[in-house]
Amino acid sequence: MSIEFSVRASYHLASDPGTRILQKESFTVKIVSPFEANYELVPRLHLDPWPSLFDPDTIQDLPDEEEASTKPALGLAQKWCLMCHYASFATEELLVVELDAQITSNSPGIRCVSKGKQALPGDGLEIQPRGMKIAEFDIMVQKLSLDDRSSARVEVAFMIKWKRPNSSLPAKEASEVDGLVNLDITIENPSSHFLTFGLTMEPSDEFAFSGSKKTTVHVLPVSRRTTTYRLLPLVRGAFIRPGLAVRDKYFQKVLRIIPTEGMKADKEGLLVWIPDDEDETDEV
Repeated sequence: MSIEFSVRASYHLASDPGTRILQKESFTVKIVSPFEANYELVPRLHLDPWPSLFDPDTIQDLPDEEEASTKPALGLAQKWCLMCHYASFATEELLVVELDAQITSNSPGIRCVSKGKQALPGDGLEIQPRGMKIAEFDIMVQKLSLDDRSSARVEVAFMIKWKRPNSSLPAKEASEVDGLVNLDITIENPSSHFLTFGLTMEPSDEFAFSGSKKTTVHVLPVSRRTTTYRLLPLVRGAFIRPGLAVRDKYFQKVLRIIPTEGMKADKEGLLVWIPDDEDETDEV
């Protein structure tokens, strides 16, 4: 049996709460039963006395279906033993915590009860891979009428509740990614006009980044705004080239980025220096 489920995550970066990021992934999990069982139904002697033909209380018509649940069972009582041989096909040790046999359905006109719930240790019954155990349950069957000689059908479900010896998942310690570099882009507006700029960061094989791929920045007159990208470079001791572009929304013109410490520019754009592991500088 297979179960398919989907995981959907919607989140945003603390540095850009206005941009929602949506990720969706589907998984298929195969459900495999760790146990297999075979069964044997053998007769046993029921100790209750049989009804007497000379007792007038046992002479009556067959009950209707509506009255079957209220009238006492007057037929012959039979006792059967359901022997369950179950084996573990798991690859590790398991603990069986409960064994039970439940009557799922039976023919009309009979009463059927399962008894003999297995007593197990408080911490569970250990079963090794390829190990086999035996469980026995008493099945009590009795017709509602002594004159009913028809065959009867009973369906029984063998229930096994189990767990692993260590069912708790190990807690993972919080971890952080080493070697992150913060790239701050500051846009200054010394004019007396309200300006709007578009920032675009293209993906690269040289690094991974955290931040908006495309965003709009509004800058008030005589003010400046700073946008931060977090870079995870795949190289050390070398320059990387972020695909960063700043465009004036009104004039539709790509602006030139002026490099500061730890950066330089050429004809193709901006270059950012990634220090060695020994260097402590993580902001440019």
